[in-house]
Amino acid sequence: WQHALPMSTKSPVHLNSKSPKRFKYSAAMIGAVAGVSLGHRGPAAEISTRLSLSFAHLRPPKRCSRVTPQAMTSWDPEGLFAKKPAASNLLARNMTKRKYGLEDAAELEVKELKAREQKELQRRRDARTPPEDPQQLVTFFLDLPGEEIAWEAARCAPLLTPAFFLQLDRIIGAERFAAKPDATRLKQLEQLRDDITKALEGVKTKLAETVTPAESLKGVLQARDKKAALLELAGKNGINAAFIQLLDENIATAGAAQQQKAVEVMTKLRAEASRYLTA
Repeated sequence: WQHALPMSTKSPVHLNSKSPKRFKYSAAMIGAVAGVSLGHRGPAAEISTRLSLSFAHLRPPKRCSRVTPQAMTSWDPEGLFAKKPAASNLLARNMTKRKYGLEDAAELEVKELKAREQKELQRRRDARTPPEDPQQLVTFFLDLPGEEIAWEAARCAPLLTPAFFLQLDRIIGAERFAAKPDATRLKQLEQLRDDITKALEGVKTKLAETVTPAESLKGVLQARDKKAALLELAGKNGINAAFIQLLDENIATAGAAQQQKAVEVMTKLRAEASRYLTA
């Protein structure tokens, strides 16, 4: 076997070449068999040993013991995650109760203070009586605190007529073109006009939001002059997408009930309302 095998381990050796089936064995395999079976360590056995050592790193590693999550989290040498026993000390429990009691008392005191302030604010508002004269009404607003102007403007909305704004503009113009204008008073008058204008716009927006589409549609349908009622609703910004959608639903319902006259009336209203549609 030693003389029959070539020294290179890469070239195969053909055995039993007369057989129709040729088996190809590497020199390492034949050498390994020969070295073990003949009981001596020739070159082939040495080659087999070298190959075994060279492929040792391809063997699967030994299975390691699995580390469970319990084992990973149970290691706590400093005792940082250990469950602390509940305080059994009577003094500690009393201090805790006292702490929460003080917090509840402070919160209750804050609520009572807010209630007293709100009550006092409402008392001052009820004590004020807005005058109807535009000149006196301007003076009334000038004497108010800044945070109360918007509230009083909403309450006095019916009194804030074009005559009031005309009087306010006259006062602003007289102060602006005076021989010695008072810059502080002029700024106060201009700020007053801006605050009142914004407050009235907010009131109009809230009123438009409170008028629901169902109530608006009901009022238009029950009116004798439906076109005039629709124009009045448009002036209040009451014709919006919700109003049109509700009108479409009523048209579909009337059509399903074979109410052709109602369908015709509401279809005309929808065409007219689409002209005044707002966002």
